[in-house]
Amino acid sequence: MRGFWNDTLCGFDDGASDPGGGLAAKVKWIMVQYTRFPPKVRRTAPQPPEQEAALPEAASDTLPYTGQTASKITRTQTTRASAKSSGARSENPLSGAVSGTAALSGVVVILMISIIMPIYFNVGSLRLSPSRLVLVAMCLPVFFYWATGKAGRIRITDILILLYALWVVIAVLMTEGIADIEFIGITVIEIFCPYMLARCYIRTEEQYASLLKVLYVIALLLAPAAMLEAVTGFRIYTKIFDPLFAVFPSVNYEKRLGMTRAQTVFEHPILFGVYIAMFFAPIYLAARGAQKSALKAMLIASPVGAATFFSLSAGAYLGLMVQLLLIGWGYAMRRSPKRWQIMTTLVAVAFVVVDLVSNRSPFEVFISYLTFDASNSYWRVLIFSFGMENVWAHPFFGLGLKDWARPFWMHTASVDNFWLLTTMRYGIPAFLLLAAAYGSVIAALVRSRPASPSIQLHKLGLLFMLIGLAIAACTVHLWNNTAIFMIFMMGAGRWISEADGAVKDGQENGGAARSWPPRAFSGTKGAISGQAFVSPGATGSDQNRPSVRQRPERST
Repeated sequence: MRGFWNDTLCGFDDGASDPGGGLAAKVKWIMVQYTRFPPKVRRTAPQPPEQEAALPEAASDTLPYTGQTASKITRTQTTRASAKSSGARSENPLSGAVSGTAALSGVVVILMISIIMPIYFNVGSLRLSPSRLVLVAMCLPVFFYWATGKAGRIRITDILILLYALWVVIAVLMTEGIADIEFIGITVIEIFCPYMLARCYIRTEEQYASLLKVLYVIALLLAPAAMLEAVTGFRIYTKIFDPLFAVFPSVNYEKRLGMTRAQTVFEHPILFGVYIAMFFAPIYLAARGAQKSALKAMLIASPVGAATFFSLSAGAYLGLMVQLLLIGWGYAMRRSPKRWQIMTTLVAVAFVVVDLVSNRSPFEVFISYLTFDASNSYWRVLIFSFGMENVWAHPFFGLGLKDWARPFWMHTASVDNFWLLTTMRYGIPAFLLLAAAYGSVIAALVRSRPASPSIQLHKLGLLFMLIGLAIAACTVHLWNNTAIFMIFMMGAGRWISEADGAVKDGQENGGAARSWPPRAFSGTKGAISGQAFVSPGATGSDQNRPSVRQRPERST
């Protein structure tokens, strides 16, 4: 357990990084290490050249996604794999971080913990939460760190996120005036700071892998609580905090499948479901990269799937199903170098066919099959239709925080579409900027060609998660901590295109097709450990309004 804690939160390396001594020495080391800004990078001493270790014949299979063979692994990678396989310390399920780089900052750990704290308090008309306090405290430091170039080269996504935040300020000032300055300030902080914090603190493979370990611990904590709440209606974590703080009230909706919809530590079941569903693909593929078979990796990720199920939300299910579909397609079509082009073509053809043969739009057909009952799907179609009328009536600056125009019999003001509500509130330019920023993250991941097999698996996990989340956001609204986490994850993978050994699109191995999945991904015994690919034989509701005058979304 001590080794798992060190690996997960503290990032101790074997050797000089461990302060040794008793508990007091370790606590002092942690405080010194994680209270500086930016986090100090620990480097290993230069090693003398070594004879390249010979890999057994079984390890000459194609490396994941690169088209390279195991014989092309560098001597450093082979040495690291040998040392890791012969070490005495036991591995946790998501182990595989590369030593010799910066450990995960305590600021990131604190933010992840604050996101799952079900408490809030009011300062005047402003509602604050632990996550907002963290973001407020770190806003100026991360902006300075980014602006001075210490977080790497400024990327197009950085500019788009900044422009989106600035446009929100302009739009709200134009529609609401200076009276809503608190709303403007906290909204900008929730947009800009999570992304920049991720850009500044998630800069290496080790830091990203440690982040996934933190998320895995969170999934292990929330999954049993979700099951308990779904079966008995008892919210254990809110009961713990209730005597001392104001906690999120329970949302009383009709039962589904005979169970209560679990919201655990969030304001709404859909927020919990979408949040936890985002963990699946990154954790599953990280487990595959840590020498786990497909079955073991699925068992490791099963708490995420179980927690998503107990949210009983169609939007969360949709995000999870998209991730599973992408993982399954990649495995089924692993022999085809054009598998993703084929999938994109099939989706486009299906969209055109539905548009031609159905008397409903593709969106209406899509929604009708992704809700628990027909009334919910029809209601979403109405929301989209009347919502778009509001968009065209206020295309530039949007409605702001005003109520939107709709028939009198549509009694609720909630909008079950994150992208649509963003456009309705802040105008079409805001949607274009946010969509462009989101798309640029996906495009950068698609174009990146990291040489390290383990980084390639992290790349696919994050890519699948972002695609699933984008589609799920078409059916639900995201706010507060779930939206903060979404923006954070947009910045958490930007390091991949800057990773050591990354090559430009089309220049990798002479443009050779990449194999998906590798032997470690197909259930055989070859595995990925750290950066090396070796075989085992080698040594080596209104009361639940989330923020200032912000509308909650309806149940799914």
